[in-house]
Amino acid sequence: MIAQYPSYQQLYDWPKTLGAQVDYWHIKEENNWLPQIEELRRLVKSNTKLICLNNAAQPTGAIMSPKFLSEVVEIARSVDAYILCDEVYLPLDEETPYSPIADLYEKGISTNSISKTYSVPGIRVGWVATQDRDLCNEFRKIRDYTLICTGVFDDAVASLVLKHKDKVLERARKIVKSNLSILKEWVENEPLVSMVYPNAVSVSFVKFEELDPTKTEDFAIQLLREKGVLIIPGNRFDLPGYARIGYCTDETTLRQGLKLLSEFLREYQV
Repeated sequence: MIAQYPSYQQLYDWPKTLGAQVDYWHIKEENNWLPQIEELRRLVKSNTKLICLNNAAQPTGAIMSPKFLSEVVEIARSVDAYILCDEVYLPLDEETPYSPIADLYEKGISTNSISKTYSVPGIRVGWVATQDRDLCNEFRKIRDYTLICTGVFDDAVASLVLKHKDKVLERARKIVKSNLSILKEWVENEPLVSMVYPNAVSVSFVKFEELDPTKTEDFAIQLLREKGVLIIPGNRFDLPGYARIGYCTDETTLRQGLKLLSEFLREYQV
């Protein structure tokens, strides 16, 4: 199989535990944190069974457009491979072109949940969508042997959230739009960082311009200890010198957190 890398760790490490050969399709900062189609063409083989994507991507918030995905579909179809796409982070604006992979490809598999975009991570409910009916039946068998069903309370809350998804998403949309503008303002006025901005997705990936990349994790640990600010160091994604920032909190917390991060960028001593 071929996996977009880095993304959600389970998407490539879990297949490894099952004995699959996993080749990485690397994202590129110079390509707005998207991987390159030509690299995928080089990676795909006649025995490739699966191409695994994360759209929108974690940790960067980058989005593969329908046009980009159509090229991935063309490559997958040439070797009769499935495409599995983790779609738990959806763009929350109305301008970004977006399509689930299950809508674009007869062997596309879309997975989603109410944890991220719908802001209910405590209720462990998600779903799988595909046009392949036989594959759907296989998923049902696996679920019956592992979960049987979700908890009654979880199911009820998830149903309530999805029944009112327009209101839920409108709230999320306002938070992302407002807070992303605050994040952009901070980046543009902070010379020690830079960023390829996310497309109305609730995660972002900041670059530390002057931090020694080998010190990324120590910086994050000391930042938490001394300032109470939590970031995910980029070395955990094999991208040292960067960090993931979740910016969808209340405005006061976000502004204070960014202020403290700026302070610590100047105070940090190895």
